[in-house]
Amino acid sequence: MTADNEASAAFFVSGTAVHRDFPTEINWVAPRLAFGSMIGTPENMRVVADAGITHVINLQDEFDDTLLVGDTGISVHWQKLGNDIDFSIVAIEPALAFARRALEGANNALFVHCLAGRNRSAKITYAVLRVMGTPDVDARERIKQAQPDAVLEDEVLRTLSDRIDRLRA
Repeated sequence: MTADNEASAAFFVSGTAVHRDFPTEINWVAPRLAFGSMIGTPENMRVVADAGITHVINLQDEFDDTLLVGDTGISVHWQKLGNDIDFSIVAIEPALAFARRALEGANNALFVHCLAGRNRSAKITYAVLRVMGTPDVDARERIKQAQPDAVLEDEVLRTLSDRIDRLRA
């Protein structure tokens, strides 16, 4: 990386460089619920705040978004999940509890994100929609309409649905 590039990049704790003009993708699936890609820079955290988002679930194990909050007022829950997650209750319940608390406030909006905004964030957003009472087919359709490249494997969604049903019981 050249000196000019270094000046325009933000750096992950792991040393991975992200250019400040890297866009965060925000895909709305409900009036107060969106999912998408990493935030990665203070400028993108401001974009997220300007979109009306008040709460963030960060599923990346690569970077802690609380370092980017600044004066945005956004509340961040860092739920480190690797791509090889088994979606057990232990793994997903803290994120779902944060989502429930966040969405209790009538003026709050939640953004769920991972690195690329296609895999972990799509699945946890599916789980949030299901916890909110959205039927399985509707939750899948909302996610696919918002992001056609979202990865939603039937087996994983069945597992998530079963675990969410147990949480409700």
